[in-house]
Amino acid sequence: MKNPFLLLLGILLFLWLLLGSFLSSRYCNCGGAAAAAAPIVAPALSDKSPAKSILIADGEKNFKAATDDNLLFAKNKCDYETPLSNKLNSVFTEAVNHLKNNPQRILVLTGLYLGTEANECGQAKNLGFGRADKVKDLLIGMGAPPEQIRTQSDSKELALYEGKVLGGVAYEFISGDVGEVEKRLRVGNMTLYFETNERNLTLDLEQQKYFEDLKFYLAQKPDAKIAVTGHTDNKGNEKYNMRLSRKRAEFVRDYMAANGIPAKHVVTNGLGPTQPIDSNDTDPGRAKNRRVEVKIQ
Repeated sequence: MKNPFLLLLGILLFLWLLLGSFLSSRYCNCGGAAAAAAPIVAPALSDKSPAKSILIADGEKNFKAATDDNLLFAKNKCDYETPLSNKLNSVFTEAVNHLKNNPQRILVLTGLYLGTEANECGQAKNLGFGRADKVKDLLIGMGAPPEQIRTQSDSKELALYEGKVLGGVAYEFISGDVGEVEKRLRVGNMTLYFETNERNLTLDLEQQKYFEDLKFYLAQKPDAKIAVTGHTDNKGNEKYNMRLSRKRAEFVRDYMAANGIPAKHVVTNGLGPTQPIDSNDTDPGRAKNRRVEVKIQ
C-alpha cells in the first residue's frame, strides 16, 4: 500500500501548480497584448474659500496691524457684514490710534469692486466709493480724525469668500505734510484726455489721488491758485477749437468745484490747437493733444 503521506503531499503539489498556472494566465502579459494601465484619477480641485486676512500698515512709521479676518460685502452692496469680530475691531482700533498719534499721516481708503457688480449704494458715485465711505464712517465712529481719511475707488479682480466680496477696501498711509503734498503736486502735474468734441470726464486712480492732494493743499494754502488749461487737436475750425478748449477747462473747473475744490482757486484758459504735444497727423497724436492740463501756480 502506498504511503498516505506521500499521496497527500502529491495532491497538494498538484493543486499548487494548478493555481500557479491559473494566476499566470490571468495576470501575466507574457506574449500577449500589453495590459491597460490603471487610470490615474486626479484629485478633485478644492473649492475651499481663500483665507481671510487684513493688513493695515504704515512703513514710514513702522506701524502694522493685521489679523486672520476681514470685511465681507455682499455683491452689489456697500454695507459690510456685521457684527465685526473682536480681532477685526482690534485692527481698526489700532489704525485709529495710529492716526491720532500721527496727525501728519493720512489714511487712504480705496474702495474696490468687481467690474461686473452693479451699484446699489444709493448716492455713492460708484460701488467702490460706497464701500470706502462705509469704512471711513466706521473709523470716524471709533475716533479717527475725519481730515486724516481720504476715499477713492478702483475696479479690479477680487477674491470671493463663500460668494461674498472679501476685503472690499485697500488701506494706504501717505504723508499729510503740506510740503510733501506740494512736492507730489508739482512733480505730477495732471493731464486729462478727451474724445473728439467731448467734454466728459472719468478719473482713474492716480487722477483721484491728485485731486485729493489738491483739496488738502488748498485747505492749507488758501491763497494758492490752480491753472486749468484746455487744448484740442487741429481737426475742424480753429475758432470752434478755441471755444471747445475753453469749455473743457471750465468743465474741469466745475467738476473740481463739485468735488470740494472751490472755483475761486481755479484759473481757466483755452489754447485750442496752438500748443500740441504730439503730431496731429495721426490718431494717437491727436488723442494726446485733446487734453486739459492741471497744475498749481
